[in-house]
Amino acid sequence: VVGHHTHQDGISQMQSFFIVSDSPKTQEYPFFTKPPPNFFQWCVIYAGFPYQWFKFLQNWERKKKDINCIKKHQSYLSGKYNSALSSSISMKKAKALSKKMGLSFNDLILGIVSSSLKEHFEANGDDTDEISVSIHSILEIPKNVEDYKFGNDFVPLTCYLKLEKTIEDGCKSAKKMMDKFKRSWIPAGGYTILKFYAICLPHAFMRHTYFSGGDKHTIILSNVPGF
Repeated sequence: VVGHHTHQDGISQMQSFFIVSDSPKTQEYPFFTKPPPNFFQWCVIYAGFPYQWFKFLQNWERKKKDINCIKKHQSYLSGKYNSALSSSISMKKAKALSKKMGLSFNDLILGIVSSSLKEHFEANGDDTDEISVSIHSILEIPKNVEDYKFGNDFVPLTCYLKLEKTIEDGCKSAKKMMDKFKRSWIPAGGYTILKFYAICLPHAFMRHTYFSGGDKHTIILSNVPGF
């Protein structure tokens, strides 16, 4: 959630790793590039917060907490814990493929997730056709090392991803979903309402917000820029 959670600040860690790497000023920039909102856009974002909050909460309430073969209970984890390092992919090749398919990089990853989970769910006899995904999107990591700052300013967006049998269909479904988000007030509403929570409301309320967010989703997809 929006805030400055310094003990687990992945963005600042990425910045730190880059600073201590060999010749950070001459290396190819390793992070995603994403233009920040300009002054006028920030004014619009903050001016329209009542309607934006309504759209954000309406989207949140559209679907109940996920229960499926991965997430078998609403509010706690069960079974064996498993962790693994996935195979690395070439960002350059992935972005080239995304461009060729008329997708964003996130659309491609969501399409792969959609198809992979459909196969996994069917193998486990689960007929779920849609899951809740929390997509964590950051605002910007500056290109100049001198402009780096310690913080963790991001917004988690709740998306409802349809599970498709093929990667192509998964990508089409993901693109349709994300295009709606890009044209909506939901991201702005998520940013402003969660920032309001973090600044104005007590810790107990924020704790409830964290837990309810974790309860709802099957997976988290983070696009925090990394190597």
